[in-house]
Amino acid sequence: MLKTMPVIIEKIIMPTIKTLMKLLFGLTIVGKEHLKPFRGKPFILAGTHTGWLDIPTLLSATRKHALTFMVAEEVFSYPLVGRIVKFANTLPVARNKELSSLKALVKTLQEGMPIVIFPEGKLSETGEIDTFQAGAGFLQRKTTVAIIPFAISGGFQAWAYNQRFPKVFQKIVLSFGEPILFEAGRSDAETIALLRTRVEVLKQAGDTLQG
Repeated sequence: MLKTMPVIIEKIIMPTIKTLMKLLFGLTIVGKEHLKPFRGKPFILAGTHTGWLDIPTLLSATRKHALTFMVAEEVFSYPLVGRIVKFANTLPVARNKELSSLKALVKTLQEGMPIVIFPEGKLSETGEIDTFQAGAGFLQRKTTVAIIPFAISGGFQAWAYNQRFPKVFQKIVLSFGEPILFEAGRSDAETIALLRTRVEVLKQAGDTLQG
């Protein structure tokens, strides 16, 4: 796991990814101001897992934050996507070892690094928001850091889990919402319910912009 981002990645590769996402998918970013107060601080970025372009979409908006992504081990073997995720801080996740991965993410947050988690736990198979797992609530309870919700609209249509190649010029909208601050006594389930509600609102607004 990278602790600092090499200059060539931060100054050249990341801006190139952002440029390509804007040119090929008309990427529009909404609510980026919600990230600014957390620059240099740990936080949990949690939201929809729409397709293979989710990571480059998020990288396009978060170059200043050096996020750590939780990524399934097999993704690294994919020809194109595997190369893209290697440009980010990544935590490989082996099947049936999710708990140990969550513990590793707790350590990452405690070391001051922000992370990305997809509460659905897998790529969407329908384009709709699936059931949220409790990981984000667990992580916040253990670390007390803020959760910043996000939603990606158009990602499923641009490059779904079962598509061999992306559909260029399919518009993508990335929306960030108001942070969910830690609240003592709130259960993991309550945190997840609040997170899902905010993600749903962001998704609806993004779908309208995405058209």
